[in-house]
Amino acid sequence: MADNVKMFGNRKAVVEVQFNWIFILIVGGLLLLFFGGFIVKQKQAADIKLSSQVITDLEAVLIGAGVSAGAAELIEIPDIPIAITCDKFGIKDVEKPISKANPIFGPNLIKGNFLVTWTKPWDIPFRVTNFLFVTTPQVRYVLVGAGDFAEDVFNELPPRTITYDEEPRLTMNKEMLADISAMENLKNYKVRFVFFGQQDLTMQAIPEKLASMPDEDITAVAINGDFNFGQVDFYVKSGDTFEKKGSSAYLGDTTLFGAIFAEDIETYECVMNKAFTKLNIVAGIYLDRVLNLFADYSSDPVCSTYYEDGAYFDAIKAYASAGFSANAAVGMKDLPSLMKVRNDNIARASCVSIY
Repeated sequence: MADNVKMFGNRKAVVEVQFNWIFILIVGGLLLLFFGGFIVKQKQAADIKLSSQVITDLEAVLIGAGVSAGAAELIEIPDIPIAITCDKFGIKDVEKPISKANPIFGPNLIKGNFLVTWTKPWDIPFRVTNFLFVTTPQVRYVLVGAGDFAEDVFNELPPRTITYDEEPRLTMNKEMLADISAMENLKNYKVRFVFFGQQDLTMQAIPEKLASMPDEDITAVAINGDFNFGQVDFYVKSGDTFEKKGSSAYLGDTTLFGAIFAEDIETYECVMNKAFTKLNIVAGIYLDRVLNLFADYSSDPVCSTYYEDGAYFDAIKAYASAGFSANAAVGMKDLPSLMKVRNDNIARASCVSIY
C-alpha cells in the first residue's frame, strides 16, 4: 500500500513538472509573440518615419532642382529604393504627388546612394518651362550609332563623372558603342539603349551576357530625326530580342532627352501632357499680348503686319489644348523656326518683341 502511495506521489510530481514546463512554454511563447510583434511594429513605424523624412527631403531637392536650368548635380541620398511615376514618387507605402507644373523624366526606380539631377529649359522658341531629368549612376545608358547627331546627343547629356567631395565620381553612366553584341554585364540593375537611325529593333539581339537580366530592366528607344524634331520608338527586352511598345515624337532637344530618360512610352507621354498643359497657359498669355500689340499698332503699316494672325500662338494654343500626341508634335514641328524668324524680323524693324 505504501509503495502504491509512493508511486502515485511520484506520478503526481511528474505531471506537475510537465504541466509547469508546458505552462512556461505557453507563457514564454506568448511573451515572444508580444515582444516580437512590438519590435516589428516599432520597426515598421521607424521605417515609415525614415521614408517620410527621405521623401520630404527629396521633394525639396526635386523642387529646387527644377526651378533653374543648369549643370547636372550629384546628390547623396539614403540607399533606399525610390519609385517614380509620372504623377508621384515614393518609398514603400509613403508617397508624394508630383506637381502638374513639374515635368520630371527618369527611370521608374532609383537605387543606390546617389541621385543625378539635370535641368533643361523647354524653349519652342519662347520659354515654356523647365524639364527635370533624374537618374542614378547605377543605371547604364548605352548610345548605339555613328554620326554627328549621335555624338552631339552623347556630349549634351550630363558628364560621365563630376567632382564630388574633391574626387571624381561616376554620374551619368553613359557609353557609346557601334556594336552591342560583345557587351559585358556590369551588374547594373537597369540598362537603357538609345539607338540612332534604326527603323526596327525587333530583330536586334540582346547581348548574350545581358540575356539573364529581367525583361523589364532592359529597355530601348530608337531615335529617327534631329535635335528639332523626330520620331521615337520605345522597346523592352523580350527574351533574346526587343519588343516594340509604341511610337511617339519629340519636339526640340529637351523633349528628346525626355524620351531617353523616361521609363516607357506611357510615362513619356504622361509627362509631356503636363508640359502641354503649361504650354497652353503660356501660349495663351503670349496670344493676348500679340492681340494687344496688334490693336496698339493697327495704324503702323510695318509693325502691325507682324502681329496679325496671332503670330502662330493661336495655332500652338490649339495643339496644346488638345494634349500631347505624336500628331500634335508633327503639326507643330515647323512653328518654332517660323516664330523665331518673325521675332527676329520684329527686332530688326524696331517693333516691340513678342517674347
